[in-house]
Amino acid sequence: METIEYRPGIALSESEGFKVIESYQSSGLSAKAFAKSLGMGEKTFYKWHHRYLRH
Repeated sequence: METIEYRPGIALSESEGFKVIESYQSSGLSAKAFAKSLGMGEKTFYKWHHRYLRH
């Protein structure tokens, strides 16, 4: 799994956001646990998840 560097308050590019979701999918963690492990809020995580699914 690729290491994701999430920095709260710094906007992610589309490719970075999609990498977050791809890492989540292979992590085996719940969405809440994965977002927490990155220091990312659930709302932000689900925003990226929704964008990823629409793409």
